Amino acid sequence: MTMYANIKGNSRIIESGTGSGFLTYMILNMLSENGKYLGIDQSRESINITRENVRTALNRDIEILEMNFHEFDGRGEIFDAAILDLPDPWQSANNQKKYIKPGGRIVTYLPNYDQVEKAVSAYENNGFMHIETFEIIKREIIVREGATRPSSTGIMHTAFLSCFVRLEGSETLLR
Repeated sequence: MTMYANIKGNSRIIESGTGSGFLTYMILNMLSENGKYLGIDQSRESINITRENVRTALNRDIEILEMNFHEFDGRGEIFDAAILDLPDPWQSANNQKKYIKPGGRIVTYLPNYDQVEKAVSAYENNGFMHIETFEIIKREIIVREGATRPSSTGIMHTAFLSCFVRLEGSETLLR
């Protein structure tokens, strides 16, 4: 997700759906002192877990707004990318283009095909270009001498990552 968000040291990044803070940790490790991280989550529990895990791992405090992501207006700031682990990121695609810079990225994490379809349609209809969508699968590998193979039982985890770039004023960045 961080690669598709094109994060650099001085990037300005929004993350919504902070969960345990693992992705937050990865983002923060990519940002320099000149970068900016802003978390948005409507779950007080997720915010507390993320803040505590980041404090423990990086000895650092971070800003996370407790609110519905779709109500975020950008606060007059412009961001390079948003990484969204939300069930319906398309609901505010029109609003997101107000604070994602031209050439900036949106990366979504969605578990269902119909969610991906809605996201691609909404983002394309709101000035974003769909770069690609692909499935990610986590499956255990059984390692045995001469017989290493994927596990055929157990719980698998799958989801779809989609990446979009804001086009308005940025078409030359894609050529």
